[in-house]
Amino acid sequence: MDVLDDPVLLSYSKCLKADMLCSWARVPITDGTAPPNNFMGYSKELWVFWYGDEPTSLQTHLQPELQGRLQYQPL
Repeated sequence: MDVLDDPVLLSYSKCLKADMLCSWARVPITDGTAPPNNFMGYSKELWVFWYGDEPTSLQTHLQPELQGRLQYQPL
């Protein structure tokens, strides 16, 4: 996959342009199929932070591959 086509990184850049507090992280794949210390054994997560209700513009900044895959973590 071309890094310029990555849905997490594209969504991250759109959220930054919209002044949304966000971050992305590389996380190990836990299914046991990837060897340790190998970047191919990692996936990416996009973290978007807000206070109160979900921003109405959030869905417009997420790539289609990420929509419907939201997980909410209360702080």
